[in-house]
Amino acid sequence: MSPHCPLAVPYLTTFLALLASAGAAGQAPIEFADSGQTLDEGSSTSIAAGDIDGDGDIDAIVANCCGQPNTIWINDGNGTFTESAQTLGDSGIMVTLGDCDGDNDLDAVIVISNQPNSLWINDGKGTFTNSEQDIGRPNSVLVVLADLDGDEDLDAIFTNRNTGSEVVTVAHNDGNGNFTNSSDYLIGTLWTYGLAFGDLNGDGHLDVVLADYFGQPNRIMFNDGDGTFTGSDQALGNSNSLTVALGDLNGDGHLDAIFGNFQDEPDTVWFNDGNGTFTDSEQALGENRNCQVVLADFDDDGDLDAITCNLEEPNTIWTNDGNGVFTESDQTLGYANGFTVALGDFDGDDDVDVMLANAFDEPANTVWFNVTGETCPADLTNDDVVDGADLTLLLGGWNTANGDLNGDGNTDGADLTSLLGAWGACP
Repeated sequence: MSPHCPLAVPYLTTFLALLASAGAAGQAPIEFADSGQTLDEGSSTSIAAGDIDGDGDIDAIVANCCGQPNTIWINDGNGTFTESAQTLGDSGIMVTLGDCDGDNDLDAVIVISNQPNSLWINDGKGTFTNSEQDIGRPNSVLVVLADLDGDEDLDAIFTNRNTGSEVVTVAHNDGNGNFTNSSDYLIGTLWTYGLAFGDLNGDGHLDVVLADYFGQPNRIMFNDGDGTFTGSDQALGNSNSLTVALGDLNGDGHLDAIFGNFQDEPDTVWFNDGNGTFTDSEQALGENRNCQVVLADFDDDGDLDAITCNLEEPNTIWTNDGNGVFTESDQTLGYANGFTVALGDFDGDDDVDVMLANAFDEPANTVWFNVTGETCPADLTNDDVVDGADLTLLLGGWNTANGDLNGDGNTDGADLTSLLGAWGACP
């Protein structure tokens, strides 16, 4: 033991105990570290991420239900978020971002509980003005922005509850952010919760996949180019689906589908042949109560992985092998009752980070940084393992810059604390 480190004795005992329990395993294929931030402390039901104030980093808007204000969070560029003084109404169920008025900044459409949905216009610097438009029906549960009619602006598509035939409705945009509610674009009559748009049959138009609840079949409808949809005869499972995401999962260049299912039913993966015909991959991913599934390349290997937000279970990362076969990773993110997720490079290091909204008065929303493949600052020996060799090197180099893990210009007890703390983030 180095005589220069009297503080090391109690820390050494703790470190060796951690080492014995955790082993000298290498870094997990996909790994996230909790940033330690908490955003809001109520029942959050939706997060939308994007560069709200035009400074080049990714900010966020959080929709909070039950009379709570919808909040704006500004990123400093390093992934630290500060709450804005402005709120965008209250009792939000769902929020989405898009350039609705054609001025090249992100506006916000918010679904409000038992009220007309609202459009908030951004001035480009992150200050929003309520357009005072009533868009869609007053009982919507989800909104998606997409150019359905080919006129190069974003229309708004809503799913609605307790509406009889008008389960999915469209409000058309004139290009300046003025929306007109339409009754001509009703998509089916089932109980639909989730929507995803993409060109499923290669004709250049945005088709739609619908995630349907109450044991009803998930469906596909094809767009003829002007926003008129025709249903297909396919049924993509009937497992009480709440959410669906589209992406090329098996590397063949076509948009496949992954459904998030509720009622303790496994999520399912469906492969597209390029003509809009889907085949069940026969995978069963977990048996949780999945509220949202989102796709992204978390491990930078060129294929799309998945994250699922689950009620009463931790949020889960699923790793894709490149052929559309998913394996549950060893890491879960956050607490139970995750309701929705937003993705983006929040800390500016060119990988995909995660922001989670937790509903039902769970602990506050959290931000998780992607540290997959990153060099651990405590791996002083550069052997991809944080173990006793790193502690030995730290102690032996106590008076050198080699052990300055916290960057304060000194090698002292705080660096040893950093080494121990890093054990959980980068083994």
